[in-house]
Amino acid sequence: MNKEKVLKIMGLIEAKEKRFSIEEIPANTAYVFKNLEEFNNYFINNGVEKDMIGLATSALITILNDGRVFAYKNICDFIISEITGKQKEKTKNKVLVYMN
Repeated sequence: MNKEKVLKIMGLIEAKEKRFSIEEIPANTAYVFKNLEEFNNYFINNGVEKDMIGLATSALITILNDGRVFAYKNICDFIISEITGKQKEKTKNKVLVYMN
């Protein structure tokens, strides 16, 4: 099955860029990874330790026969922010800016 068909059937919007963010986006926004290795590396590259990658599976929508992985962007990035504290650091920096 091709990517566009999956997106349409599942009612998903593909995130054009795989970049961690805590911005408000539509709940049906999804990352499409080439395979599970790329999916896992997204988390590792954003500070999640290998032994915590199992939590990332809660963001999975589906894995196609050719190995492509569809995952909810909001859940991926929420997991990263909770495990690494990135959201808290960003909020802390905003507070410091406002206090200056």
